[in-house]
Amino acid sequence: MFLLPDHIRRPHTSMSQVQSSSTPPRSTHASYHPDGYGVSEGLKRARRPYFWKNAITGGAILAFATGVYYYSISKVKQDDFSDLAADKATSQAKSAANSLSSSLYSASDRVANAANTAANKTSRSLHNAQASLEDLSSSAQASLHKFSSDTQANLARLAEQARDAGAHARDSAVEAGHEASEVVRRNVNLRVPAALEPKDDGRNRLRELILIAQGRPL
Repeated sequence: MFLLPDHIRRPHTSMSQVQSSSTPPRSTHASYHPDGYGVSEGLKRARRPYFWKNAITGGAILAFATGVYYYSISKVKQDDFSDLAADKATSQAKSAANSLSSSLYSASDRVANAANTAANKTSRSLHNAQASLEDLSSSAQASLHKFSSDTQANLARLAEQARDAGAHARDSAVEAGHEASEVVRRNVNLRVPAALEPKDDGRNRLRELILIAQGRPL
């Protein structure tokens, strides 16, 4: 706000003097700005004592703002942004190292998983082979036991048949001997060849029975 000097200020007038004045008072804007936009001589006289002070103050403010602006521009121009390149290279190196470490971790995990899978498959194969060998061993033992049992049974049956055949052969031989002796007693008065013929037949029959008992051809 601009202050008017003392010599421009209006003198104090009483209410009666104002009312008794014939000309109506004008407003401040109308007195300082005639025709609505101009500058009156009274306004110029009112501003004159403060012109240099205001000019110095405004020039100082403008100079400070201009100096700050140009100082900032000069500092920005001197910067070559090399630190940003270094930071970018560092960040790229860190990202590459992180990606490499993650790749190594994933590769080690894959190798460990493959090794575990191979170990599990190998253990399962060995277990299956062991189970198969145990099954084969048990089946072989069962077959061998069955074969030995069958062989023993066949041998026992053959021995029984041989004993039966030997007993039958002995009975047949005894019976043939009795028949031969009976024939000899009955044919005492016959010729010797005729008396010996039944004896030869009994001997041949005994030999045939022995061959049959032994399972040999006649």
